[in-house]
Amino acid sequence: MSVTRRSVEARGKNVEDAVQKGLAQLGVRRDQVDIFVITEGSRGILGIGAEDARVRLTVLAPPEPPPPPPVQAPPVVEAPRPTPVERPTPPPPVQRPVETPRPAPVERPTPPPPVQQPVETPRPAPVQPPAASAPPAPPPAPAEPAVEAPSAPAVAPVPPPAAPSPAIEKLAADTVREIMVHMGYRVSVTSRQSPAEEGDDGPAYLVDVRGADMNALTGRRGEALDALQYLTRLIIQHKTGQWASIVVDVEGFREKRAQTLRQMAEQMAERVKRDGRSIALEPMPPYERRIIHLTLRNHPAVMTVSVGEGDARKVTIRPKK
Repeated sequence: MSVTRRSVEARGKNVEDAVQKGLAQLGVRRDQVDIFVITEGSRGILGIGAEDARVRLTVLAPPEPPPPPPVQAPPVVEAPRPTPVERPTPPPPVQRPVETPRPAPVERPTPPPPVQQPVETPRPAPVQPPAASAPPAPPPAPAEPAVEAPSAPAVAPVPPPAAPSPAIEKLAADTVREIMVHMGYRVSVTSRQSPAEEGDDGPAYLVDVRGADMNALTGRRGEALDALQYLTRLIIQHKTGQWASIVVDVEGFREKRAQTLRQMAEQMAERVKRDGRSIALEPMPPYERRIIHLTLRNHPAVMTVSVGEGDARKVTIRPKK
């Protein structure tokens, strides 16, 4: 007959830590279990992507006990036959005396039934007519339930933008520097607050990276640079518990791109002012769309709006009415 063995799966920072936790759950020693390593875990990069080690511990089956010795049947001993017992002779039957028959009882005559006298039926009392009474009062009308006026929904106060934080600014520079070291680059990293790019979500922090052979970090239209910037924001949010607007630039790539976008925005605004028709620009990431909005926000003849969803979102320049 198969015996179900106890098994448990445990996690830990490493394989040994997971094994100790599994032994504590089973309450056995290490030599009493079979250990199977599911995964050895991973430390990840900067605490992101870390995975615990996983092991499965199965209690070993106890050794089977030796078979019991054969049981010898005891020798058959014939029981002695019982000696026949002589039955005593029954005594002679006792003769009972003969009973004398009793005389039959004499039946007495039944007396005649008594004569019943007629019973007089009482006369019913005269019925008096009911007195005239007042008509019943109508039932009271049910009271209408009181209806409370709906209260106005509470408006949650809008929190003010977060104040500039030198700690977040330094943390952003240190994070980008550590990522560059892991990627094999030797760079110099500086950071500063960028008040010109402040929005509703608080101040922005500009991290500038300088070094040799930085073209691979920009990619076509800055896709690789956007990925580095997004990774930096995720790490800072994981460490501080709040989202910060971090802008990462390499060898002044974003500053050159910003100057090009400002010149293009002014040229397109003049065309809209002259022709009186709206112009839709090419899809841009949020950082570049904000540059267009800030460049033309005080323009006397045109206005800007963002239309579209996701990667297809773009800025449209319209004439003011």
